[in-house]
Amino acid sequence: MTSRSLPLSTNVGAIISSPATTIAAPAVVPTIAVRLDRNNYMLWRALTLTNFSGASLHGHLDGTTAAPSKTLTEGGGADARVVDNPDYHRWWTQDQKVLGLLLSSMTEDIVCQLLGCPTAAAAWSAVQSMFGAQNRAGVQHMKRQIQALKKQDMTAGEYMQKVKALADAMATAGSPLSDDDIIDYMLIGSG
Repeated sequence: MTSRSLPLSTNVGAIISSPATTIAAPAVVPTIAVRLDRNNYMLWRALTLTNFSGASLHGHLDGTTAAPSKTLTEGGGADARVVDNPDYHRWWTQDQKVLGLLLSSMTEDIVCQLLGCPTAAAAWSAVQSMFGAQNRAGVQHMKRQIQALKKQDMTAGEYMQKVKALADAMATAGSPLSDDDIIDYMLIGSG
């Protein structure tokens, strides 16, 4: 199968819960423009976070939208009984929709490694673990590139563009450089 993006736009009911008023409001999750493969983790991550955050569903990825208790106790004393919690069912249904959208934005070889993940947060964490070391190695490689970059026969504008492109790539990878560091690299490499 190719790594083309698959349409993921769908209505996903956002849960706003309180025991008396539980409202399901449709939230549209835009299509994730790329499918995660072995070479595009940072791009895929940025697009995925933006899409799910825009639909107020990022809490299912980072675990901050915690699962309510599976059961409730109704009544008191001898009449107390344990019943299924409808808020848990709504949360679980929502989480499974998020998990499905997340998995469908990946290539098959990556999805196969995540099939045992019961929640969206578990899948998100597993993907971060899978690609974290690769990302750290990429950041180190970019750091060495920016340190070794010399102006040589480039124009000042071309040289600054290359430094900025590397600095932007590092920021996208989660390791931004300060403005002072970027200026230092430009000054050192231009001499």
